[in-house]
Amino acid sequence: MTAAAIPAGRGLDAPDDCRRCAPAAGADRAPDPQGATAVPTTFYEQLAAAERARHARLRRLWQMAPEQRVAAMRRGELTLEQLAAWSARHPEQVPMLNGEFEWIAIRMPEVCE
Repeated sequence: MTAAAIPAGRGLDAPDDCRRCAPAAGADRAPDPQGATAVPTTFYEQLAAAERARHARLRRLWQMAPEQRVAAMRRGELTLEQLAAWSARHPEQVPMLNGEFEWIAIRMPEVCE
């Protein structure tokens, strides 16, 4: 097919062709009933959103006293993320077992025997 076969004014750049093919504004997704903010689009926005979410997940841990953290750890209430963050920030507070953090040592086969 050559360019001459397309009637004048009816090419892909004709305005009515664009309107017919393009969805109406916002028609490609349903409205958000909860009014959530837009999804981060840049790498830095995604990084900032991930960091805010991490801080929110760890907030409860940092509100506890060291004794409460130890008790929660021994009850199995802390996530691996919380245990790792606690061990990194306050290694002196985490109980040790055979020279290793207790939460790691209890998972070792030689300690389980």
